[in-house]
Amino acid sequence: MKITRASNQIGGLLPEAVVTLSSVFSSPLYNTAHPHKIRHPLGSYNLSLQSIINNFQLVLQGLYALPQSVPLHDLSQYQGSSILMECQKNLLRSLDEHQDDCEKILKSFFAPGDNFNGNPCVQKFRDATSDYFSDVRKIVNHLKHSQGRLRGAIVLTNTLMVPTYYVEGVDAEGNPGPDLEIHTHPNEAAISFFRDLRYHLCNLYGISAHLAEAITQIVGSQNMEPATEINGSDQQIASIVNAICGLPGGFLKHEKVADIPFVGVCQANGVIDITLAFPGDPLPDIDLGSRSVVLLDWVGDGISKTFRLPFTPSEPYPKAETS
Repeated sequence: MKITRASNQIGGLLPEAVVTLSSVFSSPLYNTAHPHKIRHPLGSYNLSLQSIINNFQLVLQGLYALPQSVPLHDLSQYQGSSILMECQKNLLRSLDEHQDDCEKILKSFFAPGDNFNGNPCVQKFRDATSDYFSDVRKIVNHLKHSQGRLRGAIVLTNTLMVPTYYVEGVDAEGNPGPDLEIHTHPNEAAISFFRDLRYHLCNLYGISAHLAEAITQIVGSQNMEPATEINGSDQQIASIVNAICGLPGGFLKHEKVADIPFVGVCQANGVIDITLAFPGDPLPDIDLGSRSVVLLDWVGDGISKTFRLPFTPSEPYPKAETS
């Protein structure tokens, strides 16, 4: 899916669902008629979106500050990236909550007793978004229910610093390391921030487009009066898009063969245009080289002495002994 937004159109750079939900609906809303009451669907979407935007900004701030925390003169003094990992955890949680928020927003257009789950428009929305939401929910559920933790790993080459993270779990023997159900690539059990932030932003806008389409089909365009003006600011979104576009295309090897998320921005004559595509065109390839140094966030638990590593050039998941 390819999505373009411009600052000079109704809604500016905001996702499409904001524009659709700003319509005046002649059909009734049922947002307070169900057991889980929510505010007006537009207000509900705005709150959900704002939480995600705030967390995007915090992750990007931590990411751009990360190089200053790496003592290149003595890597043994590296203190880890716990603050960045906390910000990333909050971003993933807000994206996971967004799934529930979108479902409740759709349900606002159904009276109690209506066949919500059997509606073809609802099912079409779920089918279009299920792969992404499943990816996010798998991580969030692991963090919530299995004492999972996000751990940072920085790949240092001669020309580039590639921040990554992995989801820590335990294997059948109880050894901590990259969770085997989430990380399926044995030699690179990590996720690069350079791809991950592009991936999440593209899907945020893609899900919004699917939500807008579902609402329009459920309500009927004849029962919607489009908004002529929408309150909102492009400043936060523009800063996020610009920051993500400034990230290198230093994807890990296993990420280069997956679908590539593309985020682009163009500014001319005072108008900002953004483009989000997934899958999109590949970025210029960056050779991470055959020789690199990896800085890992290690956090002990007081008993484990064997850990599995996220990166290895040879056999899968070598075990590192600690004294």
